[in-house]
Amino acid sequence: MSKFNQLLNKQKQEKKVNLDQIEDQVPQEENLSPVQRRAQSGNQYGVALKRLSVDLIDPSPYQPRLVAALDTQDLQDLADNIRQHGQINPIVVRPKNGRYELIGGERRLHAVRDILKLKDIDCLIKDVSDEKAALTALVDNINRADLSDYEIAHALLNNCERFGYPIDNVEFITEKFNISRNKYYRLISLFDLPDFIREDLKITPDALSGSGASLLKTALNKVKEQIGEQRAYELLKQKWQAYFSIEFLETKKRNTQFIKNFELDAQALYADKQATIQELESDAIDEQSMQKQVTKLKPQQESLLTSSGKKFGSLKCSESLKGKTVVSIRMSVEDLDETKLNKIKAFLQELA
Repeated sequence: MSKFNQLLNKQKQEKKVNLDQIEDQVPQEENLSPVQRRAQSGNQYGVALKRLSVDLIDPSPYQPRLVAALDTQDLQDLADNIRQHGQINPIVVRPKNGRYELIGGERRLHAVRDILKLKDIDCLIKDVSDEKAALTALVDNINRADLSDYEIAHALLNNCERFGYPIDNVEFITEKFNISRNKYYRLISLFDLPDFIREDLKITPDALSGSGASLLKTALNKVKEQIGEQRAYELLKQKWQAYFSIEFLETKKRNTQFIKNFELDAQALYADKQATIQELESDAIDEQSMQKQVTKLKPQQESLLTSSGKKFGSLKCSESLKGKTVVSIRMSVEDLDETKLNKIKAFLQELA
């Protein structure tokens, strides 16, 4: 056998041994999760995929949910699906202080750890910055049905404050968080709500949507012009508490009928206010007219007499073209001096 053939046979033998060793190291197909099967087939996950203990995973400080979505039927359905079909998609984590911090997949983590009581979970490990982790946590959840508009708005505001984003720059925010302009304006409306509504939304964030907040903002501005700011807030607080405490908390069904009731009651108050103003104005006009009728003198002319009955002049009252009363006095005074003249002036000034 030639040296070439000997070397070829040796390489084939070594290759066979190496292949056998690799096969021994690869987990059996039936022991793999759906995530691991896709990773083994060479798809997008690659070496970043790892199965971690659930005890090593800490919650995300950037989680947009204000109220944890636990013990819901949707979460139970997710757990049942994982039990039957295995974990289809990995959760996303990042290394943090010798442990791992959750970036995306909170509901899957709760389903695996808290409902199924499993000890390990498939994870996609990404070494990303705080800013990227916060952005991913919000963008990945922003279109989920179980995440309320108030929670999205709250997370949006937190990210802008934390990383210096210009929240009033519509183009920047819509592109950064992948939302439409209409959605942006609806979310912003939630920041303009009165304090007593925002405090309730922190506890029950799905009680009012961004669309509802936009309607309420428009209605409140209109009502403030009609009945005044203080009375508008008092009326709104009354209507909100009736809706939130009695209707929403009992039925868990969101609606905006309380906004319509708020506008209708405000319109009634405004109509009463206008009627009162018109009535007062009418009364004032009538009173002025009566005073004019009482005090108005008919045109006349009288003689001016001394205490002894001697005539020393005349007084004439007539009406001018402008409807004013004109008084003309003609009199003769013996020995008129400055003292008497000043008395006459003082008397006339007092009448004026």
